[in-house]
Amino acid sequence: MQGHGRVEAARQLGMTQVPCLCIDHLDDAQKRAYVLADNRIALNAGWDYTISGDVLYSLPAELPPGRRFVVGTRE
Repeated sequence: MQGHGRVEAARQLGMTQVPCLCIDHLDDAQKRAYVLADNRIALNAGWDYTISGDVLYSLPAELPPGRRFVVGTRE
């Protein structure tokens, strides 16, 4: 139902296992309600742009070679 991005990121990092929660007991209506609630929570979360910027700026130096990307410049 979710976590596709997490799985893809784990693959790119060479991980063979990813912790997950299996919620296979939900019926179709409950699954749709869960997806809506989960998306709503994300919309309500908000961002701390200072912290997010600091994290994004520091990532290239912390990623292993071949996994780096350009975030931009900091002035």
